[in-house]
Amino acid sequence: MEHLDIKDLLSKYYGHLERSKRSKNTLYNYSLTLGKMYDSLNESTDLKRISEKDFRRCIYDYADGLSSTYANNTINTKLNIIKSFISYLYKREYIPDNFGVKLTRAKGGSNKKDILAPDEFEEVIRVLTSAIREGSGYDVYFATRNWFMFQIMIRLGLRKSEVVGLKWVDFDMIGMSVSVIGKGDKLRYVPINRDLKEILSDYKFTLEKIEVAGYNVFSDYIFRSEHVNKETGKKDRPMSPKNIDKIFKKILAKTSITKDITPHSLRHTFSSYCINSGMSIPVLSNILGHANVATTLNIYTHEISQAERQRQMEKVRF
Repeated sequence: MEHLDIKDLLSKYYGHLERSKRSKNTLYNYSLTLGKMYDSLNESTDLKRISEKDFRRCIYDYADGLSSTYANNTINTKLNIIKSFISYLYKREYIPDNFGVKLTRAKGGSNKKDILAPDEFEEVIRVLTSAIREGSGYDVYFATRNWFMFQIMIRLGLRKSEVVGLKWVDFDMIGMSVSVIGKGDKLRYVPINRDLKEILSDYKFTLEKIEVAGYNVFSDYIFRSEHVNKETGKKDRPMSPKNIDKIFKKILAKTSITKDITPHSLRHTFSSYCINSGMSIPVLSNILGHANVATTLNIYTHEISQAERQRQMEKVRF
């Protein structure tokens, strides 16, 4: 019986994805998901020499265990990635059949997301502004950067990967929009309102004062990495999405908020407020950079209140 070396096959699959010109974000998510799967399975099974039958059993067991750790949408995202890997193995004739099609998508449960209530939003702002007032030296830069990062994420509904890619030149203050590179390296233009325009001006003005004080804080990227680029000797690269997680965790620790709020929750908060303010689903879908309106509806249908449904029904005429 021929045995499989899953580590070697994963390496070949990653190479296939790169040759397929997948976006950096896609490559990162695939390698993260499949890497975690490999590490989990390799704890009890030698994945460098495993039969196809045992590999199939391991995949099924791993998929069944996802429900105890992740929400349904996350489970389905992970299953899609695993299915893609198995399909690749089948097409390249490493395995005799595409057993990934038998993996069952998670169903049922609520799609409702934890979002920040208005008073919780104000509490986070108080924590952030307090850090600016109480800071000194370079810490003022970090505190101001965190304040602006929070404002950008909750007022534009951007993904972490989109936030770290923002550059100063992306903001069109005359056209009142910002160009964003989303999933699949697709460009979209997100409108900004007067409040955010003023917030951006305040942030830039504060950075200029910090520069005058002798600290080098500007770069092409709005949220730069603090690691020096060895090739240029400057801090001219973007912050990593993981850093946003760390920053946001520290901010929340200083509040009384007990909900499971993550940086992505700010995207859900933005979407919820948009819907409850009367924004149409197609417009919101475009702003969020969803592939289609159905995706937006699937995620946020619960936000459409009964009162709003009744108002819309009253408009129906025959």
